[in-house]
Amino acid sequence: MSVTRTQAPIVATADDAQSAAHCPLCTGTLGSWSRCDQCGAAAVIQGLKTEALISQHGHSRLYRCRAPDGTAVAVKELLFALVPTVQQIEAFEREASVLLRLKHPQTPRFISSFRIGEGVHTRMYLVQQFIEGKSVAQMIAEQPLPESQVLDLALQALTILKVLHSQTPRVLHRDLKPANLIVDEAGRLFMVDFGSARDLQGQMTFGSTLVGTFGYMAPEQLGGTVDQTSDLFALGATLLHALTGKQPEQKLLQGDLGTELKELKASATTMELLKRMTAPRRADRFATADEVLAFLATGPTRRKMPRALVVLLVGLALIASLKVSKSLFPQAWNRYDEVVGGAISKILITWAGLED
Repeated sequence: MSVTRTQAPIVATADDAQSAAHCPLCTGTLGSWSRCDQCGAAAVIQGLKTEALISQHGHSRLYRCRAPDGTAVAVKELLFALVPTVQQIEAFEREASVLLRLKHPQTPRFISSFRIGEGVHTRMYLVQQFIEGKSVAQMIAEQPLPESQVLDLALQALTILKVLHSQTPRVLHRDLKPANLIVDEAGRLFMVDFGSARDLQGQMTFGSTLVGTFGYMAPEQLGGTVDQTSDLFALGATLLHALTGKQPEQKLLQGDLGTELKELKASATTMELLKRMTAPRRADRFATADEVLAFLATGPTRRKMPRALVVLLVGLALIASLKVSKSLFPQAWNRYDEVVGGAISKILITWAGLED
């Protein structure tokens, strides 16, 4: 998969190496090409000065850097020599491609992507907007969120998923969880980390690479099958975690959400929302983000009473009213019988058992 770049591939320069004397992360000595000899972190990447290491995995790092104009950016680095399979490289390039075409105000803005080095020394970079705020995971660690806030986050996340799932082809996030939802000071939610995202060509995808986080993954995702309801399941599990403060996997496996939510005195809307979003069977879930938004706008749909039951109840009420009318107002009843008369009156009287 090729990724459109905002600039041509550039190799590091000596100026980068001389722009900082010590590693900004561990204060170790910088070696050649502005990389720390002690921790291996980059101090300067194409003029972007590293300020903090956000996260680190076996073959990748995520930095917060500062651009020459003072803007904070997030820089993802992939070490080619340490990547276990080609799937990780494809996912890295796919994330850049997804961000480039999304252009959504509540997803990180794509800035650039490039490579430094050659052969086994190649390092791939993705530069994107840095989202300032607190992750939902950090918020939950402090305390469970109130129901009103959980529902507000749900609405915002669903509007983002609606856009993702309406792309051509559809985009599935595949790794929704509290750590990948960030809330800024104004309360606006951002969806981040599209490293597991993939395009959905048809209604669903079979045999895809297993990605995601256990506890938030839909059951079918464990088998490599995903569709847009898989994202809805993960969001539901995230909302459940936010509301209860407890990891969701046990509750979802036991299917005992009702008891937990009743203890929290959650509303009927929230209880049905979470039950349907996290239903083990895809057919029992909401089909689309639009459907969930419609549900939140109207609340639980009351089941229609069977027509036969309606007729029976109306009949019983009518019989009762006729009996009361004849016993309390015999003269009025006789007058009614004279005026109405005909077949209808006789049928009603016979049905009510009021004949002398």
